[in-house]
Amino acid sequence: MFHKVYRKTTGAAVADVYQEIEKVRSEYKPPYQYLKQVAAYLNDEGKIDIIKASMMIAAADSDIDATEISMVQNFGKALELKPAQVRVIIDSVTNS
Repeated sequence: MFHKVYRKTTGAAVADVYQEIEKVRSEYKPPYQYLKQVAAYLNDEGKIDIIKASMMIAAADSDIDATEISMVQNFGKALELKPAQVRVIIDSVTNS
């Protein structure tokens, strides 16, 4: 299922994703630096999706602490999102 959705959404094969993952692993950069680098290639929707996914990961253990919030806020800065945009996403997860 994932393969079909990915191909339909991106027009690329999942194998391309694995190649990209391997490239990122081999050139290890801290998440902030990596996000700053890719920000120019993402529209606002893509950037917001990354913040939402980050918050879902932070909430996975049902305990979002201040360091996780700070990390997500830094991701937002790296992605050149407005702090208010990031705050709305954080609040939607922490208040649900």
